[in-house]
Amino acid sequence: MTVLDRATQPRWLFALLVVGALTVSACSGGGVGDSRDASPDDESADDTTVAANETAADVIEVEVDEMDMVDESKYSLDHLDELTRWAAEFTNGPGIEATGDPILFGYVHDAELSPQHLPAARAAIDYINEHLGGVDGRPLELVSCDPSVPRVETAVDPETAAEIEVEISCEVGLAADDKLVVVVSQTSIGNTDLYDALADKKPVLVASPGSVAELTTLTTTSYLAGMLTTGGMGIWALSLELKSAVGLFTDNVAGRDGFTMLEPMFAAAGVELEPVWITSNTSASRLESALDGVGALDADLLILGLDEPDCVVAAGGLAALGINGTANIVISAGTCLRPGARAALAEVQEGFEIPANWHFATNGFNPFEQTVASGYATISAILGESLQPGHVGDTGVEAAVVAMLSITRALSRADGDFSYDAVNDSLRNPGAPVPTQAGDQHCGRSPAFTPVCAGRMGIIQYVDDTWTDVATGDAAIDLSQILFPPG
Repeated sequence: MTVLDRATQPRWLFALLVVGALTVSACSGGGVGDSRDASPDDESADDTTVAANETAADVIEVEVDEMDMVDESKYSLDHLDELTRWAAEFTNGPGIEATGDPILFGYVHDAELSPQHLPAARAAIDYINEHLGGVDGRPLELVSCDPSVPRVETAVDPETAAEIEVEISCEVGLAADDKLVVVVSQTSIGNTDLYDALADKKPVLVASPGSVAELTTLTTTSYLAGMLTTGGMGIWALSLELKSAVGLFTDNVAGRDGFTMLEPMFAAAGVELEPVWITSNTSASRLESALDGVGALDADLLILGLDEPDCVVAAGGLAALGINGTANIVISAGTCLRPGARAALAEVQEGFEIPANWHFATNGFNPFEQTVASGYATISAILGESLQPGHVGDTGVEAAVVAMLSITRALSRADGDFSYDAVNDSLRNPGAPVPTQAGDQHCGRSPAFTPVCAGRMGIIQYVDDTWTDVATGDAAIDLSQILFPPG
């Protein structure tokens, strides 16, 4: 095993697999549809379990099925255009502007690591409130929580009775705030302490699991494949009948979890996977030397399990080794489609953002085909080029929007009962496919990955300046073949 500090590349590989773990973070803001700081003492909003002032839900007859869930067809949406109607059908909204008392939910995020997710989540909530009717006509309001930024509050010292300043984690505030009906978590490596703190108190939707811990917790739900796409790419790569492989991974939790997931798969197939680890100080020249030392140039496959900054370094390393994307097959996760990585690729490839013949993993659809049915058209309408100019293919911002739409659907289907059991049951039984994620949603389909409801992932390829579907939609890769990683 080789440990380095940032860079990448092999020369005449039969295939090059870039495995970037999908991760995400979240938001903050102010006012209805945006966010406020998490605080159990904030009384600026009414208890969300109390009926709001008269809204669309009060004047439209609501039909309830035998499972006490709101019937999907309770609203007439003929007044909406196709795209908005599709989104309103998914969220079960009335397709009008939401009014009345807001319904509060928590949003846990990494503001410093993933600042682009903040405007994405806020834009999604604005769209839901302004165009879809929120939850049965009531608006949603986001309560921001960044675990790395503690709140400073005034308290009374029990021994001296003097006022003192104390630091309180926003996670404590989320657990104690009775006004919050659900929490969305979108952090880079997960937060098991948070999930333990919220267990049986707040239902939790993980926007996209980014670590093995998030794939195996017993207290959350996740609709997107997230890090399971790492294993899915391994399934696809091994179908190429490889004999040798070199893996290049970011030396963090997500990178090590990716290797832990892939190594037994390759071993079972009789293919040795030699890891090379990148740290924050890795240079392209050091990486080039390390890859040469482990025989990367003679390997059938190069696997890159990298975060976005390391995708940037990898772009330079690949160019230094002579890999220009035209003589090799490449498969990469969404991390190397994010704006920073694409800009780096363009710089070393004479202006071409996407190397020819590279493959990329997706949640099952092609993000560059902006169809209504896949949900990508709605995401682009919400984000827009002015808000997120590089959003297409950025799995982080996509997951932020999908999470907002998904909790709206879950709350709408709870039929006004915002108790823990009702909302959690609704989350665990979404009743429909989720935007950007191929296949049905069957939560707990894998005993090893209890929170995960997704069962497929996709692959697309960039050929002759065009995106081609390799394994998408009904042909997406079945993730049930992934076994629980040892240890």
